[in-house]
Amino acid sequence: MVRKDGVILTAVGFSDEELPLHHWRECRINGRTAYLHRTDPINGDGYFVMCQQVDKETVWQLLCQSGLVVADEAAFDFLRIEAGLPRYGRELTLDYIPLEADLWDDVSFSKGCYTGQEIIARMESRGKLAKRLSKLQPESPRAAGK
Repeated sequence: MVRKDGVILTAVGFSDEELPLHHWRECRINGRTAYLHRTDPINGDGYFVMCQQVDKETVWQLLCQSGLVVADEAAFDFLRIEAGLPRYGRELTLDYIPLEADLWDDVSFSKGCYTGQEIIARMESRGKLAKRLSKLQPESPRAAGK
């Protein structure tokens, strides 16, 4: 995840044009194909930069040399969990429907004919969820294992 500060667009060969939230663009980084995805992850506006595994080191080096604030996966997971944001393959599994994970802004209520659309529409119209994935936070810090 890379924070948005104007530098990223230049680093990946774009002008300062705006990339709309939740949109992506193909770009070239040091001659390698990558994908820039604008998102609103943890601490405000940012981007995910995705590339082939074989190109990871080349892309990573260019981003770091460009002066970008880059979070590795461990740091991202720490901040994501602290913010209560679920992630597919971790907290989000086939056991949860997006609305049950409080992902209301990530689901289309106007687009028709997609897998799961009927259940999403039914949950929205009834205003009732079968279950809900929730964040629990104690009033005071707890020691590990307590």
